[in-house]
Formats: sequence, C-alpha cells, structure tokens
Amino acid sequence: MNHKDPHNRRASFKLPPLARAGDAQEARRLAALEQQQKRREKVITLSRASSYFATLGTLTPDSDSAPPSPSSPLKWANKLMYAEVLELGGSGPRMEVDRENGWVAVGPVPVGKRCMAVTYALENGAVVTALHSRLSGHLFLRYPSHLPPDTILDCILDTKWHETGLLHILDVMRWRSQDLSTCEAEFRFWFLQSRIAELPLIPPPSAPPFKQPYVPMPVPFYLSPLTPAVLLMNVLPPAKVGRMIPLLAPLPSPGAVLDTMPTLCASDGLLLYLKAATYQSGPTPLACWVPNQPLEGESESRLDVFERCVQIRHAQDLLTASDRLLRARAAQAGMPNGYEVTMEEG
Repeated sequence: MNHKDPHNRRASFKLPPLARAGDAQEARRLAALEQQQKRREKVITLSRASSYFATLGTLTPDSDSAPPSPSSPLKWANKLMYAEVLELGGSGPRMEVDRENGWVAVGPVPVGKRCMAVTYALENGAVVTALHSRLSGHLFLRYPSHLPPDTILDCILDTKWHETGLLHILDVMRWRSQDLSTCEAEFRFWFLQSRIAELPLIPPPSAPPFKQPYVPMPVPFYLSPLTPAVLLMNVLPPAKVGRMIPLLAPLPSPGAVLDTMPTLCASDGLLLYLKAATYQSGPTPLACWVPNQPLEGESESRLDVFERCVQIRHAQDLLTASDRLLRARAAQAGMPNGYEVTMEEG
C-alpha cells in the first residue's frame, strides 16, 4: 500500500470515471449533494463545530514547522477538493441537476501545481504564506506575503511562477479566521473575488526570476444562467486557448510610472461546481473537471466534446425560438396553431 497516496489518486488522476468501478456519476452526485446538505444542517445546528477548517484554531508557524509522525499523514494532506472528470454520454454531458441554473463555471483553469496556501502572522506582525502539496500536504514553499493572516486557500502555483510571480487562487476555505468551507460555492467564489480585489496592487519586488509568487490571482468564475450562448461566447473560448493576464512590469527606476505587460497563461480546462455544494475535501462528484487535453486512450479532449454538445444544444434552442416566433406571428395573423405554409404554382 502506498502510504503517501492511500486512495491511489495519482493512478486515477485524469482517468475517465467509467474506467473505475462505481455508480453513474449523476447518481453519485445527487447522493453526495443530499448527504452534504444533511451534514450542513447538522453543522449549523452545532454552530459549525464539526467543520475541519473551523476547528483549526488560530494558525501559527508551529503547524508547518513541526515534524510529522512517520505513522500519520501530515496535517494538510488530502484536504483539497478533488473534482471528478465530467462524464460524457451519448447525449452529452451528464449534468441533469439543472444544467443552466445549478452550476458555477470556473476557468480557464491554469496549468500548474495544485496546492494549499496557509497564512499566519508572526510575532512581529508580518504575514507568511506557506504552500503545501495537494496529496501529501508537505510544505514546499514559504515566503512573506500580502494576504491576510489566518487564511486557507485552494490554489494552483503557475508553472512559470519564477517569471510571472503568479499564484492562481481557485477557492477559499477560510479567510481571516472565518470558516467559509460550509458556504455554498456561488458565495465562496463571489467572496474570494471581492476580497482579493480589495488587496493593494504590489509591484514586482525585483526583476525576474522571482524568489516567491507575489501576485494572488483568482481564477475567473461564471454564475448562472449558464446558457449555451453564454458558454459558447464567454466561458469556452478562454478555457480552450488560455487567459491573458496583465501583470505589472518591474520598475526601471525609483519613481517611474507603473506599466503592465500581458502574460498568457495556458489552460488546463474548465471546472464546473454545483453552486449549492459546500467545500468538501477529497474526491467528489459535486465538482467536475472538463480537461483541455485528451485523456489516455481518447482521441479528442473532453472540452472539445463538451463544446460540440453545447453547440448542438444552442442550435436546438435557436430552432425552438424560431419556431415559437413563427407560431406567434401565425397566431397574430389568425392562423391555427398547426399552421402549414404552402406555395401556389405559377
């Protein structure tokens, strides 16, 4: 047994769910949502005392610097939410929980290292951010930051962070000692975007390569209704080609005017969250990943298949709207509902 990966997630990562034993994804999603709602009601009744992120107390450096026991996992191991790959049946994506109004789209998901960011204040008041790996939870980077203390974030460290200084923020579990893991996804993403927007813009500490990421950048999200038109116009294009991010250029000299330089971040795909779901550690069907690259054994990416299904549905919606318009005009002209349009010869 691999003690560092007890659930064998490394082997199952980026494999389609149909290749693994279990029930259909939609059935498991409905069951997981029902169980989560029951747990949430219980947590609220107990003043949220059973939430893992709420019972941590004030975060201190000791939680990172203390050596782990060889027989027990690290404190931060396997605490991130792990989205399943979206199943695509013959009729399209299996998202029967109100496709347009029941989901939040997050993307483009940047390519990088998934990690957990934990912040705490030192005795002198300085705030330090510690980055922990997704699976084992080991600490691999610690640096001074401008994030608030006592905060836990679900992040992706940019693959070129030495050049860009980017730390992409995917989700929030805790902010300034306030537990947000029991809040619905729709609120968490709004809260995260608004709080990061309140932070001051920090110019590059030096010219690259940087010693630590200094730009906390939330991943864009899209609220319902996620109609086919919205998906095709706003969500899918950047999820396929990536996202252009304007970063502050290093100051050539003291007192110089700040300038921006556009940086293209490659896309790893799109994430879909049930907007009524709370943050749940470990693998869950309450969040689905639509990868931008073909999985092993597949000839095209799930994102391409998903886009094609959305295009078909969009065309059907246009035909339905056109048919309704023709029927409305026919009704105004006094024609019956089952009207027929004929052409006379000559």
